[in-house]
Amino acid sequence: MRFPSAQLRLPDETWTAKPADKGSGGGYAPRLSGQLFVNEVPTITNDPDLDELLDLSLADANRNESFAVRLGPARDLDGVSVAVLEGSGGGEHLVRFETVVLEPQPAYLTLEIRTTGSAALHRERVEAVVASWQWR
Repeated sequence: MRFPSAQLRLPDETWTAKPADKGSGGGYAPRLSGQLFVNEVPTITNDPDLDELLDLSLADANRNESFAVRLGPARDLDGVSVAVLEGSGGGEHLVRFETVVLEPQPAYLTLEIRTTGSAALHRERVEAVVASWQWR
């Protein structure tokens, strides 16, 4: 899947891509046991504040999820450190990578991976996507 700032592969060949307009899209696993979303939302400033955007995103996630979401340790996506929001409960797992990109235009980029089932399978799927991520 290609987006303005990056490209990635879905976790495995059983997932189906669901492209959308320009800066968003994703995919899903059989029987909706997993979903992946990428959103690249243009910012209104050329110098967006990632900490401020993360605070808003974390508050929104905790309002909308049935489990607690927390800020986890930063992760590397193809050589770039990105913020991580994560949580799980009731057999559902969520990880959201968030960062600001400045090219081709300033945007807030979110990669969200949501799965049901075992935590081990969730980690495998997340690691497969992280390994395939490439900035463009």
